[in-house]
Amino acid sequence: MNLVCFFVFVGLLFTLSQAATFDIRNQCSYTVWAAAPPGGGRQLTSGQSWTINFKAGITTARIWGRTNCNFDGNGRWRCRTGDCDGFLHCRDPGSPPNTVAEFALNQFNNLDFYDISLVDGFNIPMEFSPTTGGCKNLRCTADINGQCPNELRAPGGCNNPCTVFRTNEFCCTNGQGSCTATNLSRFFKQRCPDAYSYSQDDPTSTFTCAAGATFEIRNQCPYIVWAAASPGGGRQLNSGQSWTLNVNAAGTAQARIWGRTNCNFDASGRGRCQTGDCNGLLECQGWGVPPNTLAEYALNQNSTT
Repeated sequence: MNLVCFFVFVGLLFTLSQAATFDIRNQCSYTVWAAAPPGGGRQLTSGQSWTINFKAGITTARIWGRTNCNFDGNGRWRCRTGDCDGFLHCRDPGSPPNTVAEFALNQFNNLDFYDISLVDGFNIPMEFSPTTGGCKNLRCTADINGQCPNELRAPGGCNNPCTVFRTNEFCCTNGQGSCTATNLSRFFKQRCPDAYSYSQDDPTSTFTCAAGATFEIRNQCPYIVWAAASPGGGRQLNSGQSWTLNVNAAGTAQARIWGRTNCNFDASGRGRCQTGDCNGLLECQGWGVPPNTLAEYALNQNSTT
């Protein structure tokens, strides 16, 4: 059984810097050379990770893993799978076969679109997991390389039939509706039902996630702080504790986060704080009473110049 080993986690969607943070982790037992144009590339030994940021509004981006690479001191050479013109820092899509995570950020109705694609074949198992609440985690973990049909086998991976045969039947080159699933595309779909198996496999392969922001609030004070977030609520944080807060970007025009001190709340979440109190509630629904140090933000706004 071929377990997932290459993880792509979307950690922060549309933060104050209007960017998305991706955490790419290699949990394979072997070295993988991650690729992410326009983000570049990075060698990841087993257990290593790479954090990269993409700007909001990016329309076509992809991340994949390359295997069996050899690069010289100038970052030039070749990879057995997923090679991108012999560069360590990729500027173009990789050469098949390669398992690909694709995404577009802050698109129609403020949605992020994402998928795992096997249109370029398969080389390593992958998980693509947005951390925003309610978004689907995508996994392609089957032993596709071991079970690959003879006509699709390639060194280090399994080709998509489009790569091998280059006809409309497999590549949909004649436009929308000109092709449908084939027995060879079904080989991929049956093993990775959430992944693209051919280029017009959209209905069961493209997923959306509401554009939002994830904030990590940490108390590094030597005393207890009662964190407050409007919208978001509130949380008691002992020294060293943290609180992860997800905020929907759409329509969040005025929001703030602050800390309250010397609070006493009962079991129902009612009480008072010496500073930053919000109507006697642990779960804040409005602004805090001064004095209180504030972090303020607005997400997904229209800029004027």
